Amino acid sequence: MVQIIFAMDIHFPRCHYWTTILLLSLFFLNVSSTSTPCSHCDGNNVTCVDGVCLPRCVSVTSSGECLQCLDSMFYGKHCEHDCPDTCLNSRCQMNNTRVVCTEGCVAGKKGDNCGMNCPTACTQCERYGEGCTGPCKNPRYYGPLCRTLCSSSCTDGCNRITGECGSCKPGYMGDKCDVTCPPNCRDGCDKDTGECGSCEPGYTGDKCDATCPPNCRDGCDKDTGECDSCVPGYMRTYCNVTCPPNCRDGCGKDTGECGSCVPGYRGDRCDVTCPPNCKGRCDKDTGDCGSCEPGYRGKFCNDSCPTQCKTDHTVAITTGTVAVVIVLALIIAFWRHTQKGNRTHASGTNGTTHSEYSDSLAHRNPPQKTCNKEPFDRWPAMSKKIVFFVRDKSTFAASTPCSNCDGNNVTCLDGVCLPRCVNVTSSGECLQCLDSRFYGKRCEHDCPDTCLNSLCQMNNTRVVCTEGCVAGKKGDNCGMNCPTACTQCERYGDGCTGPCQNPRYYGPHCRTSCSSNCTDVCNRITGECGSCEPGYTGDKCDVTCPPNCRGGCDKDTGKCDSCVSGYRGKNCNDACPSNCRDGCDQDTGECGSCEPGYAGKYCGSCEPGYMGNKCDVTCPPNCRDGCDKDTGECDRCVSGYRGKM
Repeated sequence: MVQIIFAMDIHFPRCHYWTTILLLSLFFLNVSSTSTPCSHCDGNNVTCVDGVCLPRCVSVTSSGECLQCLDSMFYGKHCEHDCPDTCLNSRCQMNNTRVVCTEGCVAGKKGDNCGMNCPTACTQCERYGEGCTGPCKNPRYYGPLCRTLCSSSCTDGCNRITGECGSCKPGYMGDKCDVTCPPNCRDGCDKDTGECGSCEPGYTGDKCDATCPPNCRDGCDKDTGECDSCVPGYMRTYCNVTCPPNCRDGCGKDTGECGSCVPGYRGDRCDVTCPPNCKGRCDKDTGDCGSCEPGYRGKFCNDSCPTQCKTDHTVAITTGTVAVVIVLALIIAFWRHTQKGNRTHASGTNGTTHSEYSDSLAHRNPPQKTCNKEPFDRWPAMSKKIVFFVRDKSTFAASTPCSNCDGNNVTCLDGVCLPRCVNVTSSGECLQCLDSRFYGKRCEHDCPDTCLNSLCQMNNTRVVCTEGCVAGKKGDNCGMNCPTACTQCERYGDGCTGPCQNPRYYGPHCRTSCSSNCTDVCNRITGECGSCEPGYTGDKCDVTCPPNCRGGCDKDTGKCDSCVSGYRGKNCNDACPSNCRDGCDQDTGECGSCEPGYAGKYCGSCEPGYMGNKCDVTCPPNCRDGCDKDTGECDRCVSGYRGKM
């Protein structure tokens, strides 16, 4: 019924205008009293008339146009349009033919109707300018237009106005992290003071600008300058005191105890002489002589040999000699036994037993004895066993393997292990040890456990590891530590041959810091990063990604992972179609959505009902299904109307 009344061609005299308005108001009040609230009228609590929502207009002109909409979220001649949701709080009004957002724009928008995008670098911007008013979209930029790149040494972006970094990457300091830390810093320095976290080996002080004491090895304490350890020959806190004069291979830094002594000395500090009749060196701890001067014997060579001992030389017996004597003794004993069976005891007063024969032989040809260090030590004991075997037909079966012979599977003679030596000189020194794990004049020493596989040999007076050193050691006898930066090093130099101790360093000496933009570690030889921090690319992650990348870029190709809103392409350097809203596809450029009034895959045409260069002019009111973007000519007319417009 309401529709019929509005469609009637009623003419009221001008003087009766307000009377007409009053009558219409009374009519609507009467209708509303019988209507129920609608649930589909865009949230407005209005009444329905024959199932149709009351118009949003609360003040209508005589020509049917609206002077005042029910709510400032609507606009149009009949308040038929919602305010753009780009308007802050969706509030707007008509200003001549323009829709103007009354409370400002949502973030990222600008212009009268907030239909234009802020510059892509801004999250918020001036309504009628290019300047940014909120944080930069990419936190690695700053300035009034968010076009100035923060220092590449900032870790978490920078201040939008000043460009000052919040914190710096290792190796940099200053407001903008554009000053390198002192050269000998390790693990970075304080952003404001420049104080180093720790120092490279060899340096000390707040800024690592003082050298460690000259005899330090492996560096010194950053704050106190106390040496970590000393080079061989020095001791005490600053390694400025020499070791006791008779030390060999250095001494303990704190105690001064010698590692070993030069020949002729013993004791913790090698300040006690060996017993006078020792030949060569003696045991550092016990003073036990390794061997005696001719004519002396005993643990400390303080007992004289018996007078019948020869003193001109020592009999040299080898394992091979012992074996030959044993075999010959077996043959002779067997032959004599068979000969004795053919004799008769009655035949002769000259008949003698085997035992008597052996005894008489021994008396007629007494052995020319020599004196060994112990009264019945190894080789004399072996001689006694041989005689016992020949005379009494005994064997070595009574001797059992020893369990205390340093792991050598040897036999015991009178409870004494066979020596480790298999080739002895006439002077009693060893030419060849049983196993290359032993060394010394009598093979009495174990090879250092710093030797690879514990194998070594004597080279003049030096012990030399034959198969190299275990990890972290170097030198002839692998007794020196590698530089602290290395896990393995050259045997006779300072170059690293294995991974760096700190995986964030590289180079021949592991002293060059990996790029601060590496995410994990870098190649020990080349310094190439495995992967980069977001925002960087290149072998050493020292090239910034293209400015419009979002989420970083590929380390090798530089291709952006994704683009900031408004850009597309491999390097995000191509702008999206101008009427895209919320960006476009990086590869195809297809818009995700369009600005109000625009439509199409690339937002290049107007939405039905709009026309004009900016698709911000509504089509003639009686058009149906839209109109031509440029001319405004209707595609079709609503029922009851005709013509182009």
